[in-house]
Amino acid sequence: MKKNNSQSYSSAIRLCGAILLSSMFLYGCASVDPAKVDVALPETAPVTKITNYSQSLRNLGLMTEIYDTGTLKIQSNPIGDNTGTSNATGGEIPKDITEMIKSALNSIGGGVIFIPYDPAFIQNQMVTGYSNFDNKLIPDVVVSGGITEFDRGLETRGSGTDVGGEGEIAAMPAGFPSKKVGFDYSDSNKTGVARITLDFNLLDFKTMAGIARMNTTNSMEVTKALSEKEFGITLFGPTFGRKGSIKRVQGRHNAVRLLVEVSMIQVVGKNLVLPYWRLIGDDTLPDDVVLSSLKKSYYRMTELQRNHNSQQWLYLHGYDLIPTGVIDEPTVAALKKFKPTYVQQGKTVDIDTFVDLYFSIPIDEKTLGRRMALTNLMQAQANSSQPPAATANAAPVEVEANEYKNLTKEERQTKSLELIIEAGRYFRQRNYGKASGLFAENLKVLPSPETFFYLSLCYQEMKDTDNALKTLKDGSKKFATDPLLLRSLGLLSYERGDVATATQALNEVIRLSPDDRQAKFLLERIENSKKM
Repeated sequence: MKKNNSQSYSSAIRLCGAILLSSMFLYGCASVDPAKVDVALPETAPVTKITNYSQSLRNLGLMTEIYDTGTLKIQSNPIGDNTGTSNATGGEIPKDITEMIKSALNSIGGGVIFIPYDPAFIQNQMVTGYSNFDNKLIPDVVVSGGITEFDRGLETRGSGTDVGGEGEIAAMPAGFPSKKVGFDYSDSNKTGVARITLDFNLLDFKTMAGIARMNTTNSMEVTKALSEKEFGITLFGPTFGRKGSIKRVQGRHNAVRLLVEVSMIQVVGKNLVLPYWRLIGDDTLPDDVVLSSLKKSYYRMTELQRNHNSQQWLYLHGYDLIPTGVIDEPTVAALKKFKPTYVQQGKTVDIDTFVDLYFSIPIDEKTLGRRMALTNLMQAQANSSQPPAATANAAPVEVEANEYKNLTKEERQTKSLELIIEAGRYFRQRNYGKASGLFAENLKVLPSPETFFYLSLCYQEMKDTDNALKTLKDGSKKFATDPLLLRSLGLLSYERGDVATATQALNEVIRLSPDDRQAKFLLERIENSKKM
């Protein structure tokens, strides 16, 4: 019996010796020396903030160009947290989201022009004499709204597991503090859910009244979770173990940014009657407000207008039709290819086909090229149908080169489409040198007001205002009834101090488009400057 006790005692001595030697070895290692504890901070490079809706915002701008919505000048009120919890929670949600809205609106591009709201900055600029209101744009609509709900602790759930056991070794020598061994394991989880809601409304800038049904309310749930694990072993008194915990919170500020971006897509899409839901997700349902607006437009149109619009949309779908306003055999054939179940009834397109055509137009750069080619085609039709007296005083513009004289009408359209697609690509890349060359080449193939306009923009971006002005003058002579060219000519002439040319061009714009607010504003500025 003594021998057994002696052996157990010797084993215990060897175990203690091994622990002592291990401790000395670990103490000699700098990595585990308590006196040399350190922590490494990870360093990361700045990255561009990309969200789920970054591309959708840009595609909305592309959609405005393809659908030819015209320009929408939009401004935002200062918008922030209307619940007051941003202060109470120590900044858990942002107090001001105005800059997020600015970034979202300015990311759209296309026909959407963002105008900042900063009266103090404008007033200070006027005081210093750096700027005035001569060239400032007037908004069409204003965005108002804010964070209207932040409900914390909507739901809190917890779960956990605890396992443990212990035993006793009776043969241990008397020198040990305990004869017990055991283990414990615990695992606990806790989650909480909060909800953030944002409301936005569109106001008419002129009246500052709300625009009916131009609003959006979006909510998003965010979660925070805590998980803890612990494992312990007890050996003859001392206890060893490990413990770990992690807490994760879904970014509240990031959630607000996502809500802002999707809300801006919605309000702009509603206002311009665009199928914006195609940009948000495949499972997003069509907006009843947009559908209702389109159907009302259908019933207000004449048969000629319905047919003409349908033919334009078929062209954007890839069918090479000439919009005439008459449902002829090529149009019926294209409609049957688009919709195999289509049956022509009467002299116009039925409302369901009309809606289907509009909502399903492809959103890509190829379709944008077809839109520009279609605009050229329609403008050429309009010019060819004008009586001689309408263009009798127009100075001739050399726009046709020998290499294109023998092309057929269809060949010209195809060539023009190729040039416009390529020019548009370089224009969006800000390669204005190549873009201007291609736009100028297109004037030789199939001249249009839009081509003159974009060519002048290229020159302006390259700081060549002389050629920009000459291009606008040539275009205005060739297309004497186009408000876009005349307005641009008036604005650039005014900037260069040619008040007489500016006044003449802007008055012609008002004659052609009596409701043109920008032309009216510039004419008022000219008149006021004469009185000073």
